[in-house]
Amino acid sequence: MDVGDDQLELVALPPLSPTMELAFSEALEDLSELDKGEEPAVIKLETPVVQNWKSDADLMSLRMATPPPSALRNHVDMSPSDKDVKGINDSAEAKRARRTAIEKKSRQRRQEMLKRMQEEVMQLENVYAEIVKRKAGGEERRDTRRYDSTPLSSASMDELQRKYTELSLVAHALEQDQTALRELLQGHKLFQQAVKLFADEKEAEQAVWNSGIPPSSSFSVQFRPLSPAKCSNFVRQTYQEIEQFCEIDNFESTGANFMGWTDKRKVDHELKVLQFCFTKQFPLENAEHLLMQTWNIFSNGSKMAEMSFDNSVRTRFEVLQILNDNLIIIRRDHKIPSMPMTFVSVQLIFRLETPTGYTMCSRTIPAPKIQQAMEPHEYFYDAFHWYDVCLSGYVFCSLVII
Repeated sequence: MDVGDDQLELVALPPLSPTMELAFSEALEDLSELDKGEEPAVIKLETPVVQNWKSDADLMSLRMATPPPSALRNHVDMSPSDKDVKGINDSAEAKRARRTAIEKKSRQRRQEMLKRMQEEVMQLENVYAEIVKRKAGGEERRDTRRYDSTPLSSASMDELQRKYTELSLVAHALEQDQTALRELLQGHKLFQQAVKLFADEKEAEQAVWNSGIPPSSSFSVQFRPLSPAKCSNFVRQTYQEIEQFCEIDNFESTGANFMGWTDKRKVDHELKVLQFCFTKQFPLENAEHLLMQTWNIFSNGSKMAEMSFDNSVRTRFEVLQILNDNLIIIRRDHKIPSMPMTFVSVQLIFRLETPTGYTMCSRTIPAPKIQQAMEPHEYFYDAFHWYDVCLSGYVFCSLVII
């Protein structure tokens, strides 16, 4: 029996599938048939017949003592020994042919079984490789009820590999962009801090408007800020004085009208001052807008210098304190070329709403430290003037200088 092609490599396999069980059953049937057909061939030889030869006297009594030659030939041809040997040879050849057919059929079945087993092993290996790959890539499906044993094609694997490479490159580029953006953001922060510092310095410089006032040691004196309560008390006292002035009727007037402004004047003998009041009607103006324009002029050094003096007068304007949007304290210096003196004043400027409209006032307040540090060419002067914007059908504005 040739078994060179039927040698199988032993492999540890899982429980047999229905296909493999069927193959093994067929193989066992072939083996059983082969066992049945392989009974040992027994050649049966006939026992020679012992003939009792008669005596010569008996032979002589026979009708035919000696048979004819033809009868002798017939007797030789019909020998039982020759017939038995021929039958035995035919029976051995038939068994050998049957044995060969059974072995061939068994070999074919074993080859088919081996082929089916190899296909199933290959299929299981593909399924296992796909499961391992999905698990490693985080792509394992949660629905375990669906089971697909179809292996991934080489084209799909190449496409996945290409996409993975592209995503890796994109992730690397994004990391580089993130680093660059962080550096750029840090640079912007530093630039913003530098600009803010520069703006603060510029604002501090703009807080002092100086067009050529002679230097003085009083410029370096720090003004002591006033408390909100003290400022409110000062505003209340000033507004009471404004109301008392408006109640006086004994004014003198020249009767002149200059660009719509009419004048009133009064001499205060107790204070030894001359008080002026100028009034003008603005029929096309809004009271709030007019008040805002006036406030913007008095709270800005360059605008105040442009409105109050000509180009020959040198001025200096410094904001000392900002309490809120409606109250500030300033220092104002101006020098007239024809005079050797520099006039200095520290003023509180405020605005408020009244029953008849709006009032904006600028009044000198004491500043002991600044006054003590002033030099001989400086003179501290007192100023008190306000603007009344009245709403009585038309907008009236009164400028009072005391």
